[in-house]
Amino acid sequence: MLDIISVTPDAPAVPAYSREIREVAGVRVRVGVGVAAARELLPTILSSEHVAVDIETYGTAPADRWRIKAVGIGSSDGRTVVVLDPRDPRQGDLLRDTLDRTTELHVHNAAFDAPILVRAGLLSDAVVDRLYDTLVVARMSNPGGQNGLSACATRLLGIPVSPPPWADLPGQWSAGKWYREADLSRARYIDGLVADVSVTARLCVPLIAELHRLASKAPFWAVDEFELHRLVERESAIMRMTVRRTADGLPADLDYADAFRDRYSVDIQLRAARLESAGIKASAPNTMAAWLEDNGLIDSRWERTGTGKPSTAKKLLKALAGRVPEVADYLTVRNAEKTFSYLDTISGSVAATGLVHPTVNVAAARTGRMSISDPALQQFPPAARGILLSPFDRGLVSIDWSSIEVVVAAAIGRDAGLLHAIAGGLDPYSLAIDAAGVPRDVAKVVVLAGQYGQGPASLARTLGVTVDEAVSLRDSIFASMPGVQGLIASMTRTAHGGYVTTLSGRTIPITRFNGQLKAYTGTNYVVQGSAYDLMAEALYEIARRGLGGHVMLAVHDELVVDADPAVVAEVAEIMATPPARLVEHVGDLPLTLRAEPEPLGDRWGKPGKSTDLTTFNISEEDSL
Repeated sequence: MLDIISVTPDAPAVPAYSREIREVAGVRVRVGVGVAAARELLPTILSSEHVAVDIETYGTAPADRWRIKAVGIGSSDGRTVVVLDPRDPRQGDLLRDTLDRTTELHVHNAAFDAPILVRAGLLSDAVVDRLYDTLVVARMSNPGGQNGLSACATRLLGIPVSPPPWADLPGQWSAGKWYREADLSRARYIDGLVADVSVTARLCVPLIAELHRLASKAPFWAVDEFELHRLVERESAIMRMTVRRTADGLPADLDYADAFRDRYSVDIQLRAARLESAGIKASAPNTMAAWLEDNGLIDSRWERTGTGKPSTAKKLLKALAGRVPEVADYLTVRNAEKTFSYLDTISGSVAATGLVHPTVNVAAARTGRMSISDPALQQFPPAARGILLSPFDRGLVSIDWSSIEVVVAAAIGRDAGLLHAIAGGLDPYSLAIDAAGVPRDVAKVVVLAGQYGQGPASLARTLGVTVDEAVSLRDSIFASMPGVQGLIASMTRTAHGGYVTTLSGRTIPITRFNGQLKAYTGTNYVVQGSAYDLMAEALYEIARRGLGGHVMLAVHDELVVDADPAVVAEVAEIMATPPARLVEHVGDLPLTLRAEPEPLGDRWGKPGKSTDLTTFNISEEDSL
């Protein structure tokens, strides 16, 4: 039985002292709980190659995640773990001192844990520079796979999946109830934390081995040991930058949400009523599909769902919106409701600290691209972005690359004509526009469809033309871009081998469906993955120059930064400088990366459009 004492009036009872050997996560672990036990075991932990840490909070919701119940610290072999409760000032001081003395700190999912430790005053800025995230490395070594701690424990350490600790408890227990109510008075609560620390500590060696095995399968642009280590350092530097931004938080203008809803709610209600009278519910896409079919607005070429129903994908409906009022109303209501819901997430996000703390998931996608969650800022409609205010005194500037995926494809494919056109200041889609005599938006759809592996039938449905017309259009456009066309053919052939490689040497396995390789994704992985490499190299250099604190967001191919003119000039210069590896690849051909700054003012979004409620037209949202 653990010796229990009361720590603070608002905290549950915690162990005062416990030191014992426990069988946890496949090994025998010396576990110490409380200050006295920690002082005995910490010298062993701090003398190891690295230290692992994990935390337990009251939950993952914004109001709960910032309240820490316990912190586990373990040795690199995972066989010595100390558990402390920072709600006790003595234990909090010991935690802070211990983390300050670490030379290398490992966390699995630092995007969640590290900002919480920073805001709790337990993790100093200096220690953040020594932080490594085993989840980020796992995403690099197993792109697109299951890389949570439990999955890594099974895949890399052979530890079988175990049921959650509340599975056999009497009563109605759930993950939320467990996080909220369980504490260090339960042995299985301690065991769960100890297991997480022990597994995290032991992941380093097998993860690096897995990364080496994947790198050895590179069909081209292979990397050596030094370059592979640099890639890990690059992603780690980006992780540290985003951890700091998450911890600092972003200010929000909650009045913006109220004003937006007040202005547009009546219009949306009227549109919804018109839809209802036609038998259409904006919240039920199947009613829109049935209405389209009943009114003869679609034919056999229209894209269908897996169940055979007409698709209501936005890209298809937009082609009808200009001549069918019901479709225009449907899209407008759907867009507005989406905007309302995203604005509502901000209100919940600020509940704990008064700030928004978006979680940036480095290397989250198979291509390596980042994602943002809690809230999902990458998915915010333009109209919702104005709710976020600048954390900088001088406001914000957006700097993005112009048509970066086409530029990357032209560079990798060594498309001389297209690269010269771009260097001459022409639109990257200009050759396609001239070759086919089509508007820019059509040319863009065709080019990107080719890079994404979209087939002729799907392209025809998107454009509202016959398959023969789509093929003819595609052939005309890619005849003007022979280098890009050759890249698509080459990457598709290469993908049949199961792997492709991005510009920086990251190897990406090709997705399988029913056991068959989806080789058509090869070009997409190479181009999108290499476009991410450009962003990653820019962020790495920004961090190296000490400018990381001036970056508010990295969204797709855009950086939102401090409007300080010196910062803007330096970041734009970094983004306009191609990586040496790409310069070497194109040889004597011109290589131009256009990094275009755009002032945003004191909030995120485009002035006069998404952020100005007096001029914004919600029905035009998708054009922004």
